[in-house]
Amino acid sequence: FEDGTFKQERNVTRSELLGIVLKALDIAPHGEIVTGIFHDVPKEHWVNPLISEAVKRKIVSTEREVFEPNRAVTRVEFLAILALASGETLTPGVTKSWTDLTWSHWSHKYAQFALKYNLIDGISGDTFKPNQAITRGEIAEAVYRYLVIKNRLK
Repeated sequence: FEDGTFKQERNVTRSELLGIVLKALDIAPHGEIVTGIFHDVPKEHWVNPLISEAVKRKIVSTEREVFEPNRAVTRVEFLAILALASGETLTPGVTKSWTDLTWSHWSHKYAQFALKYNLIDGISGDTFKPNQAITRGEIAEAVYRYLVIKNRLK
């Protein structure tokens, strides 16, 4: 930010999330930039090249007509974007259960992904808090942990 701080306690918007994850994984927009994919993202919005690339790579779905660029990201949304952008293979199966996230829910595999790589502190207990907004600090830490582990495995 202008004042030199990171503001780790702030929530991350969906636009910011795409910027963070794609940059961390060295995914740059290329080819034709498609605008107007979502009704709520103006053509001049800075996130359009990222949305265009994310849609091409099937990181972001176009099933809904809106992207909600300024809405705070939840834990499972972040994990889904990170897993899809990295090309992570998510194997089915239950290694952990939480009282607030059923194994049959679409996001359970992303919670398992977080557990596998120890991406989010405090998820080894009974609750996962899938719809809790995630902060800049939590995302920075999770992306760092993921990259360190993936680089070790190369």
